[in-house]
Amino acid sequence: MAAWWRKQSGPGGGAAASAPVAAAAPAPAPPVHAGRPPETPREAMETALRKLTQTRAKALLARADGLAASSDGPVLLERLATAEQTDLKPMPATIARALRMTHDLDASMLELVDLFESDAALAQEALRVADSAYYRRGGGTIQSILDAAQRVGMSGLQNVLMGHLVRSALCRPGSHYDAIADHVHQHGLRVASIARRLARTFEQDPETGYSLGLLHDVGKLVLFDAIGTMRTQQRREVRIPPPFLKAMLRELHEPLGGLAALRWGLPPTHARAIARHHRDPLPEQHEPIIELLHVSERADLAQLRQEPLDTERWWREGALRTDRGQADPLIADAIQELTAG
Repeated sequence: MAAWWRKQSGPGGGAAASAPVAAAAPAPAPPVHAGRPPETPREAMETALRKLTQTRAKALLARADGLAASSDGPVLLERLATAEQTDLKPMPATIARALRMTHDLDASMLELVDLFESDAALAQEALRVADSAYYRRGGGTIQSILDAAQRVGMSGLQNVLMGHLVRSALCRPGSHYDAIADHVHQHGLRVASIARRLARTFEQDPETGYSLGLLHDVGKLVLFDAIGTMRTQQRREVRIPPPFLKAMLRELHEPLGGLAALRWGLPPTHARAIARHHRDPLPEQHEPIIELLHVSERADLAQLRQEPLDTERWWREGALRTDRGQADPLIADAIQELTAG
């Protein structure tokens, strides 16, 4: 068993390991106040998210039953909770350079187009996005990467790059984990579409909403990426009991997703939204960007489960402050668009 696992288990580690996996009782939620939190420095945000990852990993270990404790789960938790192990693989150079250019007000669109044209997969994705129903409303024919770039703009190209990064930079975990990872990716695409439709109601730019929706569960893909790395290193399948894996995904994906967002250059406010989108505990202040992700995800899950869009309950349970009357018809329209394909 890993040294970190023995250390976190403590002298009575055997007793802790015999406890069944169970969700920790949520702490009483603080009241939601008016106003918005000040911008958190990037370094402070990263430190806080790493600490949260470690705290939740320790809690998971304390609740692990015997089967989970003897699996690969504790070693995986050690990798994720150790600071130097939670870093993502380096971003591909082409994507990193292109992302920097999309954030540079002085960058040349023609130079950015050249970068897209140098990567066949990126070029194909840019053409696909530009010809999607959302962007096709403006009419016209897309005949080149330049046409696509001019149609979607810099913010749209950012989302093309982020989508490509999510699909390509995180390795395949292998075995039955691939199907779960694919489900996470498809869920992210649907939440992104919903968030873009709802964004202005929550005081956000639609392209920002799309980007955050796409990345809101990326922490789960980070975890699967770590499984894939373990599988390669151990030259065997990674064995984790499904209930324990489910608990790991539930508890760790928010802080891991926030860390990924920081690593990929997103601002701390976006990392915080990804790391807090379940609103547990409830934010102390009104943060529309977090509310946007929370509602968009709940809408997609309701559609998947064939449940009614009970927005009254979502607003009540999430202590949301955004005007529900403005959001309701947009939520219904977004779900209708998804189901229509």
